[in-house]
Amino acid sequence: CVYMTPTTITLSIHHHQRHPEGIVSLAYKEYEGADMCVSRMNGRFYGGHLVEAAHWDGLTNFEVEETQGERDQRLDKWHQFIGDNQPEPKQEAASQKTEN
Repeated sequence: CVYMTPTTITLSIHHHQRHPEGIVSLAYKEYEGADMCVSRMNGRFYGGHLVEAAHWDGLTNFEVEETQGERDQRLDKWHQFIGDNQPEPKQEAASQKTEN
């Protein structure tokens, strides 16, 4: 859908990384481009998965927030990867210092 014609230019593509259904949003300059993308992509297979393409209802928020535990785990893995032996202090420890 990104490479259709010059008149149906995609303004942005956003992958909602933490969404369990693998949601990807595309924003088009003209509604005709969005209509064309939905009609061409809905029901097709991509990477062995069925694509469900539809227009956004204007209300649904597809963002899934990272939990504190997921954040801590991600940062610990990052510090191990870069060889940093002193990971960032946990959020709770930092907030306790400001309370005292």
